[in-house]
Amino acid sequence: MSIDDLKINSQNENGKMRGEALPPTSQNSQKLILFQCLLLTFTAILTLPNLFAIAEGGLDPSWIIGLHKARAEGLVHGKDIIFTNGPLCYLAHSIYISRELWLHTLVFNISVQVLFFFSIISYLQKMRVNWVNSLYLVLTIIVFYSHCFRHDVVLISLFIFTYLYIKNKNKKPLVLIFIATLSGIVMYIKFSIGIAALLMLLTFLILLLWEKRSKEALILFLSYISAMLIFGLWLTGSPSGIILFLHNSFLIANGYVDAMAMDGSRLEVLIAILSWTGYISLIVFNILKGNKGDVFFLILASGLLFMSFKHGFIRHDLHVFTFFYTWTMISVLYYLKPSSNNVAVKRIILIFSLILLSVAVVRSPDSFLNWGNLMPAKLQNMKTSINLLLKEDSVNPKEINRKEIGKHYNLQTQTIDLLSGHTVDIFPWDIAIAELYGLKWDPRPVFQSYSAYTDSLDLINEKHFSTIHSPEFLLYSFKSIDERYPIFDEPATFRTVLKNYQPISMDGEFIVLQRNAQIDKYVENIIQTKTSKIGEEIVMPKGVNGYLFARIYMNYNLLGKTARLLYKPPHAYIQFATEGIFTKKYRFIPSTARNGIFLSQYIADQNDLFNVWNGKLLDNFDSIIISARNSYFYDNRIAIEFFEVPKKTVHSEQN
Repeated sequence: MSIDDLKINSQNENGKMRGEALPPTSQNSQKLILFQCLLLTFTAILTLPNLFAIAEGGLDPSWIIGLHKARAEGLVHGKDIIFTNGPLCYLAHSIYISRELWLHTLVFNISVQVLFFFSIISYLQKMRVNWVNSLYLVLTIIVFYSHCFRHDVVLISLFIFTYLYIKNKNKKPLVLIFIATLSGIVMYIKFSIGIAALLMLLTFLILLLWEKRSKEALILFLSYISAMLIFGLWLTGSPSGIILFLHNSFLIANGYVDAMAMDGSRLEVLIAILSWTGYISLIVFNILKGNKGDVFFLILASGLLFMSFKHGFIRHDLHVFTFFYTWTMISVLYYLKPSSNNVAVKRIILIFSLILLSVAVVRSPDSFLNWGNLMPAKLQNMKTSINLLLKEDSVNPKEINRKEIGKHYNLQTQTIDLLSGHTVDIFPWDIAIAELYGLKWDPRPVFQSYSAYTDSLDLINEKHFSTIHSPEFLLYSFKSIDERYPIFDEPATFRTVLKNYQPISMDGEFIVLQRNAQIDKYVENIIQTKTSKIGEEIVMPKGVNGYLFARIYMNYNLLGKTARLLYKPPHAYIQFATEGIFTKKYRFIPSTARNGIFLSQYIADQNDLFNVWNGKLLDNFDSIIISARNSYFYDNRIAIEFFEVPKKTVHSEQN
């Protein structure tokens, strides 16, 4: 018997297809429920994330460590810390920085797993899903286990609970309060995911009002506002702290589109376009057919689907699994629900979900070839976690972390001695060093340089280094992501650090910088203003005695703004030239360039940067070119303001 045969029941006496499963006998129903419970229990254990994760070195492991350290040291998100992830995101990452925080992650990850699978079993039973289709849903969950984030799992759970509430005309206020509270909590895990939850909640609110269930809509609205306030006051300390957190989180999310965009497979983009076409067509079809329940399901999913598309395709690397996971889960859940649609429509939905599953497997085959080794590793991780929970001496998580992080860094003894007991910040992202050597980490608000996506975020970091309370020492490495020119990540911050810190030495990839005894405000002298066009050579001013900077204003046109809202704009680039010989193209972020990029010389490596800090400049380029992958998305006119900042006299030595 096929899946469709099991899903579509026989015609009623009038010959109308009802699209519901045949009512099971009491005995068969009990067997089915038992089967589903056992199947989902096994799947929940199989897909349980590691309850103990080893801290590592590098970019992503460092921000995870940073979130834990920020929470442990009481730093306030929105004021002391501004990042893509919120104050509760540390819960999703079970590294052991402190026992208390690790226990928090333990409770959170187990709770999310229970919540998700409880929502799944509730859906299967409410929709009266049969044996075969239960297995298909479980297969979908297992396929995406390796790549879905914990907040994606929470969003799917929220969607299921919300839809079941609407479908069953449930009027229990506690369920509404639960949905609203969970939606509020998600905002403090990650802002963009909180927006997805908010869009879903607003859609839910509109659907309740549409059905004239105003009392329930009011309970939902007030519960959400209450949850946002209660958790916000706890995490930020004041109403103004909540506003600051939301404002700066918006800056991060808004700037992410420009600074973190990455292109990927055109086939996957085509699949996304076809997915949206099919989704909109399905809504129109159900509206014309008068299928109210199906329309409610699809509209309720709209915000979730859009945010997963944006999240997956702005940075089109493994983030694209967010799109495939969300769209596949929604399509499978839609396929499983009783519907008035005919067999052909149901088969199309089934084929669509199978295509998304297949693309995911082809996209990352290695993730699905290691399932044979998964269960032994899972059991070992559970054993380690239990030993940690029971405080067994056989497990020393701090020592395990140090050994793993130590594979990435090897500072000299004299550097460690110099930094010990003093406040330190690390550029551009290696916070793991602070954990490895027990340094007194004093982070700038946007604590990884590539994440200062906008001019406003850069200025917040710049302000941090403009007072005597700034870190006493910096470890500064010349590197960035996505082919960016490193010192352009935080132009205003770089200018202030260049002015107020002296080079002490070099240690491997890091320049050791010490704060001046006196913090000076740099004086800008505007040299020249001019306009240029995209792709046109821009000649540098000559006879500059100090450090040369340029504020560059490159703006999107209407087409670019539309692309930015619905998808992402094409990349911009910058090149440096000397006597007609051009460097490679670097990614250019128009927003941060408004703060004034360093143009005194082309810096090729760490040694060049060290010499710049020593005041030894090379006049090694005379022009730049700013281009775009597709200039039709930008205003053709570029405005440039060149200005000069006085040099400083320094003395240092290189080890």
